[in-house]
Parts: sequence; structure tokens; C-alpha cells
Amino acid sequence: MSNILVMGPIYAETTVKVSSIPLPDNKIIDSSFGVITSFSGHGYNISRALTKLGDTVNFLSFSGKDAMQLMLQEKLKKEGISLEYVIPALDATPHTIVLYSDENTRQIINDLKGSNGIEYDSVMFDKAINDCDIAVFCNSNYAIPYLKKAKELGKQIISDVQTIKNIDDEQNKEFMQYADILCFSHTYIKEPYEDFIKQIESEYGNDIIIMGMAEKGTMMYVKKDDFIGFFPTVRTRKIVNTLGAGDSQLSAFAHFYRKTGNPYYSLKAAILFASYKIGNACAAHGFLSEEQVEVFYNTIWK
Repeated sequence: MSNILVMGPIYAETTVKVSSIPLPDNKIIDSSFGVITSFSGHGYNISRALTKLGDTVNFLSFSGKDAMQLMLQEKLKKEGISLEYVIPALDATPHTIVLYSDENTRQIINDLKGSNGIEYDSVMFDKAINDCDIAVFCNSNYAIPYLKKAKELGKQIISDVQTIKNIDDEQNKEFMQYADILCFSHTYIKEPYEDFIKQIESEYGNDIIIMGMAEKGTMMYVKKDDFIGFFPTVRTRKIVNTLGAGDSQLSAFAHFYRKTGNPYYSLKAAILFASYKIGNACAAHGFLSEEQVEVFYNTIWK
């Protein structure tokens, strides 16, 4: 299995099942067993998914110096994710609240607790990346200084820029520039999607580009084969909440691509992995093992 560096956020997460969004005009709303508090954040979701698939993860992030820190540390230990590179440098743990009424309709409240303005320790980064084959960068501000360093060290870089509107997106430009494998959502992209992907490749020269399209499927570009094509979604179980689908798909693609070198097999396996994950209400729960993915693959993609 692979040693993978993941740099990105971890939050406390509260998911709340509601009847509708916007909320009804009631002072008190009952949601029997519909309120769940756990941990999430792009970096944590990816780290947890990769660990479930059998990889060793060096997770680089920040936590708060508050009561939530003890819960977070216990959670990471239980899941086999090292605490070594999670630095308790924030006054409080970042928190996100997710209201969702059905599988696709949700409203999210983020409180980053100042984490978007903090810098990660360079000595810790150098130590963490030394024994890693792959570096996965979420598009957090504190990750930007380390993209070039990872490239100079010859590490394969996977960047997830979430939602972008154009190829010159200022916040995400360096993530796109240094990524060997670039992932993003189609949310703000206008058709034809193939043209947009070709513009990105022409500008940044990425080896693989993966554009998630929610329930429509996924589009992938593979430079070495001059291939661009569409892969449909699959249904492995009832959908509860699509929160975290992109993180889970990225994680499984990174795992299986490192194992096989086959981007087409890896994306199909990743689509299965994400399909099963969204049968859970929380972003960091519902992950399959590698063996379970292969069982689904042999059944669905045969």
C-alpha cells in the first residue's frame, strides 16, 4: 500500500436533517435522531478514506486548543491516523453545520476559526513528505507554499480545487499549475465541458483531469492517451446525503491509481467507492475497504 501525504482541514461537523430548505417558520423544530456531530473537513475526509483503503497517511492540518481537541485526538487514534502532523495552533476547533433536506439539497455554515490565515510549519512538512509517494493538497491557503516544494521533490501531486469558474481562478491557480492529477466540480462550468478541460490542460499541462458532475457522472482527461470521456454514476445503495462525495472519489482514485497505474479502472473503482459513501449522512463516514470495492467492481463493471 502507499504512503500518502494529505494537507487540508479538519472540522467538527454537525449534520441536521430538516424537512425543507429554507427552514419552516417554526421556533422549535424536532428532528428525531437527525442531528449528528462528528468530524469532517476535506483533509480529514480524504485521510480517513485512504486509511480505510489500507494506505498510510501523513495528515497535515490544524486543530483548536479547546475541549474539542481531546475528542479529535481520540478519534484520529482510533482510526489509525497519526496525530504527529496535526498542529493544535488554533484558539478553537473549526466547525461546520450542514442542514440537508434530501440527498442533494443542503445549506452549509462554516466557521473556520481563523484557520484560513495560519501558516504550516516548514520543518514539519519536510519531515512528513520525506517518505510519501503522493501528496494530496486540498485548496487551503496554508498549502500553497508547499506545492512547489513537493514538485521539486518529485512527488506526484493531486490537487482538489473544489469549484472553479475559469482557468485563471486566482485562489486556485497554483493548485492547478502544480497538479499532476487535478480534480474539481462542474458546478460553475458551462458546456461544452470538454472544451473547458482542454483549456485547463493547455494552460497547465496536467497529466489527468477529473471533473465531478454530481448525479450526471464524471468526466476524465488522460494526457498520455489523448483521451477525454464520460463515466456514468452507479447506484450501490440508497442515497442519504451527497456531502463528501468528491472527497471520497478523489481518495479512491488516488489509492487505486497508485496501485494499478490504470486511470480507467481507478476512476470506475472511485465512482463505486463514492456511490456507497453517500449512503451515509456524514461526510467522513460510509467508506468501503479495498476488498469490498473489488467485489462491487466485479459485479457492476463486469
